[in-house]
Amino acid sequence: MELYQKEKEIGSILALCCTMATEAYHHWKVFAPGIEGVCIEIDRVALERTLSPNEDIKVRQVEYLKVAELEAFTDADLHRLAAYAGRAISLALAAQTASTS
Repeated sequence: MELYQKEKEIGSILALCCTMATEAYHHWKVFAPGIEGVCIEIDRVALERTLSPNEDIKVRQVEYLKVAELEAFTDADLHRLAAYAGRAISLALAAQTASTS
């Protein structure tokens, strides 16, 4: 996100990270230490229906890896991951440029 922010020269990028799991304290303490966080329950179907007409908003399920899984990555795995991320950023920038032209 930081790279995209610099590339687009914008002041801030905001992200909403949601979970479909029941409350898990460790999720919230990572992003908002102490008593600074908030948990908001959202009607997923209604939210997706509202957001779907906006092509700039992506709604996707994310699968997070455990630390042990990340540590098992080889250099080749990391290279493929970096290449994939680079392509995704390039496509996003191209789409954004096309939509503003």
